[in-house]
Amino acid sequence: MSNSTNVKTKVCPFCLSESIKDLSLVSYLEQIPAGLSRSNEADFQGVVCNDCRSITSSQLFNKDLYVDGFYSKSENYDRITPSYDYTGPLAKIIIRASKKGKVLDFGAGQGAAAAHMKNLGAAVDVLDPDEGYQKQLESSFDNVMSDIKEIKDKYSCIYAIGVLEHLSDIPDVVTSLYRKLDKDGILVFQYPNPNGFSARFNFNGWDMLFERGHNFIPSVDGLRSMLQRHEIVIESSYSSSIVSRGRVPFCGTRVIRAENFVKRLVDKYSFAKYFYNLIWELQGILGLGETLVVIIKKK
Repeated sequence: MSNSTNVKTKVCPFCLSESIKDLSLVSYLEQIPAGLSRSNEADFQGVVCNDCRSITSSQLFNKDLYVDGFYSKSENYDRITPSYDYTGPLAKIIIRASKKGKVLDFGAGQGAAAAHMKNLGAAVDVLDPDEGYQKQLESSFDNVMSDIKEIKDKYSCIYAIGVLEHLSDIPDVVTSLYRKLDKDGILVFQYPNPNGFSARFNFNGWDMLFERGHNFIPSVDGLRSMLQRHEIVIESSYSSSIVSRGRVPFCGTRVIRAENFVKRLVDKYSFAKYFYNLIWELQGILGLGETLVVIIKKK
């Protein structure tokens, strides 16, 4: 089964600009950080939009591989331990919405985020196409789905962490999920930030370009432009960072030794943890966080 399908891009699929730059990049890492399925040597072929800065891969990932367990079988793609303390208000937003009804974790993976939300009191259903993950999820959640067509209920909140960049048809999926929201329900996406610190200051080596399965990485402006053509409006957005995207704020590349040192420091000293969280927050306020959180409200 082929990993990808090559697609030629002449205009930005998000803002429809013809001002795009072709990219042909290669990255090599001696050690692959946790949360990535890439190999030591990886390449990226695609384009970046000069106007909205959204990124499009020309090697669209074969989505059948998700069903076959591509990620559940990947050695480094282990996220059993929740690492969402550094996503700013994300958990609070989801839990607040859960007071009005049920929540759906779309693309739940091993269920780390869903378990976190469940522990905070939310009634959570989960969906993931990966057969390996489904078996893990079934041990902790009552309602486990494998496909968007299986969604029967309406939800006060549907959230997707690290999913949007994997979609092969963003408008179709967003529209389908939007229809599954209660009135005033919210749809929340967290995905890599093409305007984040790493992407801006180490673009040619930015690991989110080289992760297998990342088809699109839109900016907020690019995503807003695309969704408006489908009559869906982004209500709000912000940038933030999470542990699995690196433990060193304002660092343009992944340095495992430095990350481990910072983690030991933060775990040992309360003043270091306070200062560390402050720096993470500042990075997000400046729009340089490693991830974007986009919120869409059902009208």
